[in-house]
Formats: sequence, structure tokens, C-alpha cells
Amino acid sequence: MATNTFPRYSIPFPNRLVDEQMPNLSDTEWRIVCVLVRQTLGWVEGVGGQRKKRDWLTHSQLRIRTGRESAAVSRAIQSLLAKQLILVEDSEGKTLLTPHQRQHNLGRLYFRLHPNILSTLETTHTTSVLEGENP
Repeated sequence: MATNTFPRYSIPFPNRLVDEQMPNLSDTEWRIVCVLVRQTLGWVEGVGGQRKKRDWLTHSQLRIRTGRESAAVSRAIQSLLAKQLILVEDSEGKTLLTPHQRQHNLGRLYFRLHPNILSTLETTHTTSVLEGENP
């Protein structure tokens, strides 16, 4: 019988990212996407078991986690925003599209997968689990 739980210490990684997006991404872009998936979908919040929608990440954390230089991380973030794969927001949820907006933001920067990616994940996962298919 199919369940919608994942093995402990695993991440529900959207197939669409691997199947459709990975071939078109640079190495640094792919690494940032992987970090972002880990920091959001890799965490369950609260009693309801919902996956995190966004996470506070610093530029330094992204450099360390991806193993890439600052300029490469900045370029990759801007490219992922343009490709509508990620969003960067301030603490109030306002989208920060430009490097200038992100650099002059006085608070934390929150990263998330673009809602198109998440809606595909939720629809695909729910349908696959109900039909007993391999998502």
C-alpha cells in the first residue's frame, strides 16, 4: 500500500527539477537549487508535517554550501530568479528581484522554490500516491 511518507533523513526532491531543469542549469545554479530543496523540502515543520516553504540563507552560507565563489553564487541566484525557479524575499514576503534590492535589504533574505515548482510537486505527489504510482 502506498503512503505519502518519505524515509527518515530523506528529501522529497521534485522530479521536474531533475528531468526538465537540471540539463539547462549551470553547475552553480544546480548546487543552489539542491541547497534550497534541502533547506525547505528537507524540513518538516510543526505537528501537521508540512514542508518548509522558505528558509533564511545568507550569501556566505550559500558560498560554503555550494563550494562556489561569491560572484558565481550571485550570478546563479540572478539566473535562477530569471528562470523562475526560485524566489528571494524579505522578512515581509516582498520579492527581491534585483541584486540592488537584495544588497540594500536591511533584514534577512529568505529563499524559496518558485511556486510553480512546488505546485507541480504537490499535485504530482498527491496523484501518484493515490494511484499507487512511483512519483
